[in-house]
Amino acid sequence: MNNIVLIGMPGSGKTTVGRSLARVMRMHFVDADEKLEADTGRKISGIFASDGEDAFRDLESKVLAECAQMQNTVISTGGGAVLREENMKCLAQNGRIVWLNRAVSDLFSTNLTNRPLIAQDKNRIYQLFEQREPLYRKYAEITIRNRGSIPFIITRLLNILPKHLHLAVIGDPIAHTRSPQIHVAMAAESGLDLYYEACHVTREGLPEFLNKVHHDGIQGFNITIPHKSAIIPYLTTIDEYAASCGAVNTVVVKNGAMHGYNTDGDGIIGALSRMGTDVKGKKVILLGAGGAALSICRKCSMMGAEQIAVLCRSPYKAQPMQYVGAKRDEAVIVDEMTPQIMAEYARSADIVINATPLGMSGIGKDFTDFTFLDALKPGAVVCDIVYKPAQTTLLAECQKREIRHCNGLPMLVYQAIYAYEHFTGLTVDKETMYDIVLQAIEA
Repeated sequence: MNNIVLIGMPGSGKTTVGRSLARVMRMHFVDADEKLEADTGRKISGIFASDGEDAFRDLESKVLAECAQMQNTVISTGGGAVLREENMKCLAQNGRIVWLNRAVSDLFSTNLTNRPLIAQDKNRIYQLFEQREPLYRKYAEITIRNRGSIPFIITRLLNILPKHLHLAVIGDPIAHTRSPQIHVAMAAESGLDLYYEACHVTREGLPEFLNKVHHDGIQGFNITIPHKSAIIPYLTTIDEYAASCGAVNTVVVKNGAMHGYNTDGDGIIGALSRMGTDVKGKKVILLGAGGAALSICRKCSMMGAEQIAVLCRSPYKAQPMQYVGAKRDEAVIVDEMTPQIMAEYARSADIVINATPLGMSGIGKDFTDFTFLDALKPGAVVCDIVYKPAQTTLLAECQKREIRHCNGLPMLVYQAIYAYEHFTGLTVDKETMYDIVLQAIEA
């Protein structure tokens, strides 16, 4: 269920609580009475006065039916919405019904002058409560007593309601992705209710996907090839590190605004750490110059790598990478990715990172020459960011030569953990979460 539907007497706090709850849970908010007035261009009091209550209830049912079709929305209903069973059935199909039960005596402390049924006689509120209280009990899935403390009510609701998240990952190709498995495992550990979808999005299809984000209430998405740089013009904000990389792999959506982050660098550092190594003072060969390579280059420079040799097919396209190290730009070298040049840099390299899609399932392209591996000095390690297949041809060749190596799964998991913290606002124990995710994947 995507929506939260608040029911209760006039003055019970549905609108005030609803707005706060929507903000905390990163959901949309709609006040059904305000929507009715906006749609008709008339005040509810005027509709009651000129057309009568039955005419108003017809309009109310129409508006509530439209609200029920919304996604990821907190809906504040009018006090009499429960009088028609059709309203509640409609709202319950896509929402959880919450009754804000406020003592009748407390309702008098609120402004009731704009409530048509009680504006002339406030004491009629007792009669209305007697009529509606059985209906509130009948339709409510959750009942919360409103004693006037909004923070208390919000905390109670957050403890009771499943915390819905709708996330996605986009790329081309995308069939290989394990991101749904990883994020579902983390959400289950955190007690969150997560729907995570993998979306095949071509370069041309990016604008269409962004329309889907807003239409479907997607609260965040991960990004893989080929959109890590292409997404930037669409973002409302981008954090400093992602901007310095020129690439984004994580987008958080809040109130319709999109905020970009990059966790690939943290992912590679975590993967290397599990191999018992780091980049400080080391010479690194970085194969590729795409979005992932940009962020890895930046992170290696920040972490104190002595030299980063960026090798790619079109060095002129990778020239900006020479500046990702800011004041340490002299540490970044850009060159061609030919067998001879790869072997030349390999002789002094401590770490080789493949940030190209070569060898990935569904790509149809792979390395054709592995002689550079023979030039690596003892103790060098190879990290391939490709994780499907689990053993690429590159890693199989490393195994033949007894070179320490890892595939892209550790990097994927670590970057996902950091992205998950952006999506949820939680801080997690990363090593514990890593083990939980690995167990889920293996299962």
